[in-house]
Amino acid sequence: MKETELPSRELFYNLLIDDTVSESDYARRETVLVAILHPILEYNDLYLKTDVLLADIFENFRDSYIINYGRSRVLLHYRVLRD
Repeated sequence: MKETELPSRELFYNLLIDDTVSESDYARRETVLVAILHPILEYNDLYLKTDVLLADIFENFRDSYIINYGRSRVLLHYRVLRD
């Protein structure tokens, strides 16, 4: 999603009344855009950065585990149950 601003009022055409949306409806949409969409975009950016960071941490752990214990990468994907 590249749009960060609401399109012009003329693009919100209401077929039922054969006119553009009212000024109050357009203002409400702008309020919703600022109040909801921008925090969602910021949250999405934070989530992506955190996801990449965690993936890097797990990959480094796996590599250090293999170096220290000489295990195969395949063995790290299975859990061993003991009695």
